[in-house]
Amino acid sequence: TQWLDPSAFRNSDGLALSTRAFRSDFDATEFAGLLTELKISSSLVGLNFTNLPADVQLSDRRIRTLLQLATPDPWARVFFDADEPRRRNLRLKVAHTDSVSGKIPDVARQLAEVGYSKVAAWHLDLRTLQLQAARALRSAKRSGPVKSVVMPSLSAVHELLSSASLAQTMRFYLGGAVRYDGHVLLHLTDGVDESNYKSALWHHDRCGNRLKLFVFLHDVDDSGRPTIIAPGSQQLWYALHRTPSGMNSRFQDRFVREHFAPPVAMTGRAGGGFIFDTNALHRGEHVGYKNRTTLILEFHAHGKLPKLKGDFPCPSIDPLRKTQPGLHGHHMGGRHYPTEAHTNDT
Repeated sequence: TQWLDPSAFRNSDGLALSTRAFRSDFDATEFAGLLTELKISSSLVGLNFTNLPADVQLSDRRIRTLLQLATPDPWARVFFDADEPRRRNLRLKVAHTDSVSGKIPDVARQLAEVGYSKVAAWHLDLRTLQLQAARALRSAKRSGPVKSVVMPSLSAVHELLSSASLAQTMRFYLGGAVRYDGHVLLHLTDGVDESNYKSALWHHDRCGNRLKLFVFLHDVDDSGRPTIIAPGSQQLWYALHRTPSGMNSRFQDRFVREHFAPPVAMTGRAGGGFIFDTNALHRGEHVGYKNRTTLILEFHAHGKLPKLKGDFPCPSIDPLRKTQPGLHGHHMGGRHYPTEAHTNDT
């Protein structure tokens, strides 16, 4: 009577919603027929439209019928309309540029293919960043194995936002103007586990396609609690987005390993890092014996957040908008990341 796999979900919230998701008259035969006809693949938590025939428009009646059958969650259809045209245009751009003279930024190509790109060096003043970050973390009010500082004053942020080539890569991947939505310092140490660090569970960020950029403040290896990503999963359209706790976006390790390419750990040297699409399934490794400190910046395509009306963690790095609303704007993101009205203002 349904196509979602309840055993894929990590939390009973997601389990319960998935098992109640469909009417008793759900037409499994029609659903399966549309998947075959339109060459759409199912991961049992979402659909992948990568192989949709080029002559089939996203507004096609068959696709709208499929979406109606696939989920009772109206927000899932909002995310489809916000993200799938961008994903399709990106695939076409990559394929077209392969066949003509032209060059796609290497990072953008890797993002398009697997959902992430490791960067050997961000070419920052690393020593200054380390000193400023250490000072910010000492002043943090929160203690414990997971410590974060939102919007600390760091010169490295200005260096990154001033990079024209990085901005070009983001515009290519996200399909147009891009907004910068803040940064955070994250420090993980002994005692971190799944109970105090929910990001240790496999998840997507419930924001559809967006980008986060990580800077390593020290070398990160497999014993240093790296971020782990399931390659290719950034292409998914997830059928369930909205529950009271949001835990329908957390998944079992077995499910991820059975349905996607082998997960890849985001390791690297100090001063480097990675950039990835948070629609990809990912998790922060909590097992290890080394601390991890990273600087994380967040970016969205223009036009998307107003559609979400502030109901999702987008942006998740909230730059103190309630007490310092002026932090959102052109002077925060610089000329490469022009301002856009905040979701709460639209």
